[in-house]
Amino acid sequence: MLQRLLETRPCNPIPRFACLVAASFLIVASSALPAWAGLAEGWRAYESGNYASAEAEWRPLAERGSRDAQIAMGMLADLLKRTDEALEWYLAAARRGDGTAQVLLGMKYLEGTGASFDPQRAYYWLGRAVAGGHPNARALRDALAAKMTAEQLEAAKAFVPDDDH
Repeated sequence: MLQRLLETRPCNPIPRFACLVAASFLIVASSALPAWAGLAEGWRAYESGNYASAEAEWRPLAERGSRDAQIAMGMLADLLKRTDEALEWYLAAARRGDGTAQVLLGMKYLEGTGASFDPQRAYYWLGRAVAGGHPNARALRDALAAKMTAEQLEAAKAFVPDDDH
């Protein structure tokens, strides 16, 4: 019976289109698998103390714009005391809206590591992380605000860096 229905009815183009869309999605999604594999390989190397291998896995991904790899490179650079480089990697991911990078960047400005101590910039980046919904950002930003004078807090709330740095 099914065979006869298939023979007598014209083919509906919608299911074919849906299949093409699904297939296209799978092809695009599978192209990201090497990036995830590189991130995972990098973390295994990092956790075992093989930092050169971790960097070899992450750097190409970070340079191609992977925010996860940029954060990983920032963490590795911090570990290796390359604080200026860490700041640049966090900044790259933070500018692209990554909340974790925004928190890490805010902490860099708050601690003065890799960047000069700058509570206004710290407040700015923590505020962007809050706006993006990062789960820990609000507590950090509010703790920073509690240590500021009313004038400092007002200036921090109005602060927008001209170089987004």
